[in-house]
Amino acid sequence: MRSLPDQLTAEVRRAAIVRFFRAAEHGDLPALRALVAARPDLVRLDRAEDDERTGLHHAVLNRDVACTRFLLEAGADTHKGIYPHRDATSPLTLAEDRGFDDIVAVIRGELDRRAAQAGANPERGEELFDVVRNGDLDGAKRLLEAAPERIAEVDAQGQKPLHVAASQADLPLVRYLAARDERPSQPDATGRTPLDCAVLSFGWTQRERAPAAGAVARALVDAGAELTPMGAAALGYLASLRSAPKERLLAATSNAGGLLTLAVKYGQPAVLDLLLAKGLDPDERIELANVDEAVQSWGMPLWHAAAYGEYAMAEALLDAGADVNAMVYASGSAMERAYEARDERMKTLLRRRGAALAVETIGLFRDVRAAREVIAGRAPAVTDRVNLTAYEQLLWAAACGGEPEIIELCLPRIERPPDDSWWNHILQQPMRIWNHSPHAGGGFDRSTYPRCLELLLAHGVDPDVTARGFTALHHVAQAGTTWGRQVITKEERVTFATLLLDAGASLTRRDPLLLSTPLGWACRWGRRELARLLIQRGAAVEEPDAETWATPLSWATRKGHGELAALLRAAGSGHPGAA
Repeated sequence: MRSLPDQLTAEVRRAAIVRFFRAAEHGDLPALRALVAARPDLVRLDRAEDDERTGLHHAVLNRDVACTRFLLEAGADTHKGIYPHRDATSPLTLAEDRGFDDIVAVIRGELDRRAAQAGANPERGEELFDVVRNGDLDGAKRLLEAAPERIAEVDAQGQKPLHVAASQADLPLVRYLAARDERPSQPDATGRTPLDCAVLSFGWTQRERAPAAGAVARALVDAGAELTPMGAAALGYLASLRSAPKERLLAATSNAGGLLTLAVKYGQPAVLDLLLAKGLDPDERIELANVDEAVQSWGMPLWHAAAYGEYAMAEALLDAGADVNAMVYASGSAMERAYEARDERMKTLLRRRGAALAVETIGLFRDVRAAREVIAGRAPAVTDRVNLTAYEQLLWAAACGGEPEIIELCLPRIERPPDDSWWNHILQQPMRIWNHSPHAGGGFDRSTYPRCLELLLAHGVDPDVTARGFTALHHVAQAGTTWGRQVITKEERVTFATLLLDAGASLTRRDPLLLSTPLGWACRWGRRELARLLIQRGAAVEEPDAETWATPLSWATRKGHGELAALLRAAGSGHPGAA
């Protein structure tokens, strides 16, 4: 429980955040200036209850040039999108799509200013960084042999080509660039060196990439890069870690964890033992940045140990006091990772050390037997969302995981009305194809996801129930992208849409951000098969009531979907090719 001073501090913080967002929403520039002068971090915060919308989003949507310019000059993020359709809702993208040329000019001017301040050369543009991002070694050689000094160029984030190559674990490019870079340890704007970027170059459940990342890290050290704590933890350089002050070790963190997490991810048990002996927190509590409340995440080292079958390291963490039931922010518990890996040995270890079974784990991994035990009251289960019942959490997880039998068990126990906005979130879940995403282990029947949606609709859930202003039929157009990869198939997308349409989903609803119908969304994301279905089911192609930039044809044309634009023109003319 928080002390009274802590509670008062939190209340003051919340009050400032409320005033800031109100000022941004209403275009109150004097109030914004005063609030940001006292709390500069406000410009980069998002508001959880407003779906990650920042003050800059409000200014851009208001087409408020003065507030936009001020927030940008104060450090606002131009690329941060709004959940759950982030790729379409950054401030810059929203302004470009609406044709707000004055706002776009202000944003791009600020981006150029930041790049110049960081040392970038706007006249040369991004050519060198583009070839590095594309892994084009010959292109990098061509550019640098013509102008060797360009090795020191930096982008708007203060990163050099060497940072970018290291972040991609591109060993040939890193070797070439590091041999020519006189400052291979130069930090970027966040203080991260190329070596740190190499160490952090793969995602949470992509441990198979650790050897490649480790090879890049070693190449940087061999080229003269200064050994950082992150590099030492990944490479197993114990002497460096042993001599480093504890404060420096504690400071070596990212939103993905700290040095203990890196020791587990890189399979370095000796490093883990050394760091634990130096007194580092086995739960590695990290305060997440850029959210409107102080949000902590913990339990990442054990989470990774469970994911990778590192039994000895899991035991070492638990012996040091790690919380066996810690819920990593937005990523679940160690037991959930053991379920995902189908690792019975790890499950047994965690249970022996006191792990409880979370209802979300039961649903996500289709454990029908455990679900029956919980519903019958014969087995306890952990719930971690105070605003939801255990049945609601279990239903959400089963819809996401793709288990119709658990959904059938839960639905009679849900007391929400069919038009409660919560159902919009539930209707989206089967479209995630969660157990077949890149982060998941697979091994389940893929055909069950549409059946889950069918059961929800048959229960009477309103197919047009909205949350944040968009319907499930809108979401079908964008759904199914994980880590930049399409998980959902074209056929599945059409199947989901058909189920919603058969249940009476509206073809004319517009959302409040893209101001578009479901057909507009399909055209924005280039879903030709979905657009064809919507047209066949009666969607209007011309939409005279739409903003000129938000019509289906405008979206298809602006986003370069030529075949889709042709389909729309044929349908609008009554041509039989639209069928």
